[in-house]
Amino acid sequence: MVQQLKIEMNDFPLPIEITKDCDYYWKLIQKFWAYCDFIVKVQHKNNIENLFDRVFKNCSRIVECLELYYNAQYSEAQTLIKEYLRQYVYDNPYILTSIEESYAFRGAAPENIQPDPYRNDPDQSRIYAKMMNTPLTFYRARMGEEQFGYKDMLHIPFNMRSKIGTYRFSIPGVPCLYLATTSYGTWIELGKPEYEELNVSFFKLPKDLKVLNLCIYQDYINGLSSLEINEKEYEAVIKYLEFFPLVIATSFVISEDNRKFKSEYIISQLLMQSAKELGIDGVAYLSKREADRFAYPIAVNLAILMPQNFNQNSKDELYWGRISEIQLTEPIKFSDFRNLSISKSALTGNCRSYVNECFAKDGDYELNIDDKKCNYYDSSFSRYDEYLANQELKTYEDM
Repeated sequence: MVQQLKIEMNDFPLPIEITKDCDYYWKLIQKFWAYCDFIVKVQHKNNIENLFDRVFKNCSRIVECLELYYNAQYSEAQTLIKEYLRQYVYDNPYILTSIEESYAFRGAAPENIQPDPYRNDPDQSRIYAKMMNTPLTFYRARMGEEQFGYKDMLHIPFNMRSKIGTYRFSIPGVPCLYLATTSYGTWIELGKPEYEELNVSFFKLPKDLKVLNLCIYQDYINGLSSLEINEKEYEAVIKYLEFFPLVIATSFVISEDNRKFKSEYIISQLLMQSAKELGIDGVAYLSKREADRFAYPIAVNLAILMPQNFNQNSKDELYWGRISEIQLTEPIKFSDFRNLSISKSALTGNCRSYVNECFAKDGDYELNIDDKKCNYYDSSFSRYDEYLANQELKTYEDM
């Protein structure tokens, strides 16, 4: 059965910016009430049975999770997050898939999530085939004026756990590999350091990693629901609407300085603590340093857990057991690249960077870089992406 949903979701742009940590709980509740009011209208317009009940239950779970956590009932809080996730991570190609077939990176290119209206369109078929068959590429950055080597761009070794702090999708002492879809994405995540301090490597990852897709935003929901969709796509939109409270809860930016605790990280860190049990290797999410409509696909982040093998035979190993399956290039400073004549040359022909080849080349992704507006494909970061992608790749054994 083909049908069209009436969603018109326009009042929930992300991220949500607030000033004080103590306001997170109350602001989240306020956002959830607004979202539930919106869902009531969606349910009424589209005659979707029990949608409000399911969304309200999910919002309530997250609020209760925060209350438990604030009262040091950590185990109970984690149980609630696992219950939330279990509803959506099994047999759902839109929310949990291999990295190779993840919407977060390939858009709607994977065959099992391509919208029906485009399947028989030759032009769309060619676009999706290109998006699906071009190898995925990622970037990782470190900040510093010193000279970094290959190994410096891997995750923090297990014997240096004491240096691992708290981050949005990782907890103190637990290594996590953070990457982005472009060098620009890594730069903004580091707080836009001076170019002399930006060191970036190009990465290729194992294709079977299971990635949770948190790159859900209102423009995408509106776009998918505006089509004449089949039953599977209809169900996908409904699941996105149900799942969205988790995206809201993990998309806050709090500007308060000198905090030792960050409330906006509670839900995302509990999610990562539940990841292994649920078959999740990493999480894809939109950068919180750009508005969501600009972040996709230029600033999509990927956080991959780096579990340690505690078998006796591996007591001297310092890195993830699958570290040899990662390929990366030697880090190059952005300032050094900008001194090369090639840094001024326009990109032509086929690109090795996935974002350049499949999105930026033919898209209109306008960003503000160095106080100037430009399309990403014409930016120095785009050329930096390409330069890095053409350097020699090595594995851990080659370093």
